Amino acid sequence: QADLANLSPEACEAAAATAVREQYPRAVHVALSPKSRQLSAAPNGRTYLHGQGSTERAQGMPTSAFTYRCELEANSGKLLGVRLDWVE
Repeated sequence: QADLANLSPEACEAAAATAVREQYPRAVHVALSPKSRQLSAAPNGRTYLHGQGSTERAQGMPTSAFTYRCELEANSGKLLGVRLDWVE
């Protein structure tokens, strides 16, 4: 069970936004939905924080939706990694 006091959804979301900008350096309007946040168990006593977001991959392009998943140490809340999946 994750220690919710140590988890930082903001750190996860910042990492997700950074990952979007690494994949698409010209991305604009990266928006993450705090209402979409969900916790789930991960292997090895870790926790996943899932959420949804959207961005324009470059100025003037249609908005693209994505999901993100951060892997966190359950006890410390340390961010171990982030994964993006684009919704097509």
